[in-house]
Amino acid sequence: SESNNLTQQDKIEVSNYLTHADIASLIGSTRQTVTTLINRMEEDGVLLFDRKQIVIPSLAQLKRYEFAS
Repeated sequence: SESNNLTQQDKIEVSNYLTHADIASLIGSTRQTVTTLINRMEEDGVLLFDRKQIVIPSLAQLKRYEFAS
């Protein structure tokens, strides 16, 4: 379908070597906060994060994503 093609066209895959603690240190946050946000984004389907790779299935979806407090 057309929407599947769009999703594939704006998919981003990046090699990952960072832990949640590394990311927290880079952005001036805590590991707990980074873990909470990554988990929420994974549950919402806007991010896939593992030890080897970070995948954003749809950049357009990520751009529309809002963090609820």
